[in-house]
Amino acid sequence: MLAVTDDSHKLGEFLDWLREDQHIELCKLNDYDLSDKPQRSEYFPVRFPLEQLLAYYFKIDLKKVEQERRAILAQLRT
Repeated sequence: MLAVTDDSHKLGEFLDWLREDQHIELCKLNDYDLSDKPQRSEYFPVRFPLEQLLAYYFKIDLKKVEQERRAILAQLRT
C-alpha cells in the first residue's frame, strides 16, 4: 500500500471530486437478454466503497492489509 499511496490519494481525490462536485456517478453496464426480445442494456450505479475500488485497481488485498495492521498493533502492545 505504501508504494501506491500518492497515486491512490490523487485518484481517490479525483473520484471524490467527480461524485461530490460534479454529481457524476460511476456506473456499470449490464446487458441481458429477455428470451425472444432484443437484448437490452442498462446502467447501474457502482456501490463499492472508494477504498475497495482503489484496492482493486492497485491489486491490493484488503484482507491481508488488515491482517498486517493487526499484527503490527499486537507487536506494539507487547
